[in-house]
Amino acid sequence: MQMLLTALLLWQNLSTPAETESTTSDPERPNILWLSFEDHGPQLGCYGDDYADTPVLDSLAARGVRYERCWSNAPVCSTARTTLITGRYATSLGAHHHRSRLACPEGVRFFPQLLREAGYFCTNNRKEDYNLAKPKGTWDMSGNAAHWRKRAEGQPFFAVFNITVSHESQIRKRPHELKHDPDAFDLPPYYPDLPEIRRDWAQEYDKGTEMDARLGQVLAQLREDGLEKDTIVFAFGDHGSGMPRHKRWPGDSGQRVPLIVVVPDRWKHLAPKGYEPGALLQRLVAFVDLGPTVLSLAGVAADEGMHGIPFMGPANGPEKKYLFGYRGRMDERMDEVRVITDGRYVYLWNLDATRPHGAHVDYQFVTPTTRAWYEYARENPDAPKEIRDYWFSPRGRADLFDLQNDPHEIHDLHERGEDVPAMESLAQALMRKVIETQDLGFIPEHLFAKTLAAGQAKFQQAHFHAAYLLGNAPPDRAPKIYEDPIVHWWQAFHDWEIARSHGTPLFDTAVSDYEPGTSVALAIARIHWPHQVPAEQEQERREQLHSCWNLLLTHAGLSESNYFVRLLAWQALDEAIMVEQSRNTFNEKTMRGYRDRVRAMSTDHPKLDGAFRNYIPRLKDKLLREFESALSTRRD
Repeated sequence: MQMLLTALLLWQNLSTPAETESTTSDPERPNILWLSFEDHGPQLGCYGDDYADTPVLDSLAARGVRYERCWSNAPVCSTARTTLITGRYATSLGAHHHRSRLACPEGVRFFPQLLREAGYFCTNNRKEDYNLAKPKGTWDMSGNAAHWRKRAEGQPFFAVFNITVSHESQIRKRPHELKHDPDAFDLPPYYPDLPEIRRDWAQEYDKGTEMDARLGQVLAQLREDGLEKDTIVFAFGDHGSGMPRHKRWPGDSGQRVPLIVVVPDRWKHLAPKGYEPGALLQRLVAFVDLGPTVLSLAGVAADEGMHGIPFMGPANGPEKKYLFGYRGRMDERMDEVRVITDGRYVYLWNLDATRPHGAHVDYQFVTPTTRAWYEYARENPDAPKEIRDYWFSPRGRADLFDLQNDPHEIHDLHERGEDVPAMESLAQALMRKVIETQDLGFIPEHLFAKTLAAGQAKFQQAHFHAAYLLGNAPPDRAPKIYEDPIVHWWQAFHDWEIARSHGTPLFDTAVSDYEPGTSVALAIARIHWPHQVPAEQEQERREQLHSCWNLLLTHAGLSESNYFVRLLAWQALDEAIMVEQSRNTFNEKTMRGYRDRVRAMSTDHPKLDGAFRNYIPRLKDKLLREFESALSTRRD
């Protein structure tokens, strides 16, 4: 029987007239083209933005459909792209920290591997930026020369083109002659109206126009090759705009991206429900779904462990009720946030409730808007709440925003105490998602490699409960603590958090009793304790502070073998100097001694390369600036 089928197929192939070279492709499988553009949210004409000049994407949207709410699952490129390429939530892989640089877990495949096994020619033009080591055989070609034109005759292709001209770094590139009028832009209400901010936004839109033209060049090549009728096209940003309070913000403006899909007539049977030229589809979709959707279009089964739900093709799945997102470490700053939306409300769970949302990420502060906004908010304490809160107000354990009435996410309904029935259902759905997806973010990054090597990097309810229950415990009540180093970490973490806001410890434990990261957290917690003590305890308190500062300086040094403990210690020192500036506990001689130790400290670390080389030097530079500021106000 098999021989008969083979012979029949061979006869059909030989009796079919040969196609011209420009249109050769597998007649039973579509080509698939991804047009990805960096750091760009729905600031496009086709999404109703009159300030945008994006004729190519507008025309593409007129031929196909747009999705109203597509989330990148993470507000930064490496984590979003890790989700894209695996079809899995990065939190389930422990790869949600920006540039985690992890080995790919056993049994996890990047979805182009499955396409290649099915006969597709898979190419990626330029950027990868995954948080996992790329498995061998992911792409046929990846780099500047990667192109569908390199495939074998008649071979279907999956091609990715990443347009980088709209990246955050290009917003601040000077000189630049503006094409968009800065005064014509409608500033979001969380920005002060400053010339630097208007200029950056105008340049952001200029770069969007350049990006649009680059996409047009790729689409022109598709037309030149006569492949439009055989190719399904996706066009999307890789997360929100590169401007502050977009990129790195875990809410809607950081994760919402445009998604345009064009399906040629011959492949309309694979199109999503409601497909009509120019239509705006309300189905909730996310990056985790894109890989499984491509596999569905190609007729290839997804791996069992993939979390995404296809929204096109024969494997089209049920519509989602919620979208899920996450934020982990952003460059040198740790910050765990989990997010969920039903399309109207956005609910954020902040594992650290006492920090403001705006972290001092050095790379972001290169953008003039970031510096101008921060300095304005610092120097104008009477500025509107929405302008100051991002940088200077503790955010609380949860945030709830109503996108229908507050698209800029500035009115926190949870903070206002408003009774919104959706909040409880969203919170419950988020916790279920964390458990269902086996979120590994409850293993701190400085302990992750160790637990991974020991085969223990698995989701455990005890770790999740420690993060959640301890974080929600009143300062005077302590749940039972188990003999588990990760639970101890969350104990210390929340001790740090509560000391920052209440000035009292949650647990009275010795700093040196635990592993280094936990000791660092406990030390900075004690630095936050009240500095006003009875006269007979002043010397003891000062000695305790010296001990804590010495511990932080020791772990920040090169002798500490765990890089992420070092990074944690540098962040703690940055916070400790802020506390000292407000209290003036030490005399000038002591502070100069600490400063000199910091100045002499090496920021190198064995076997580090790439962006990781920059994180500790950035923290050191900032810390030395803070020391100079502290020293300028005191004399022995």
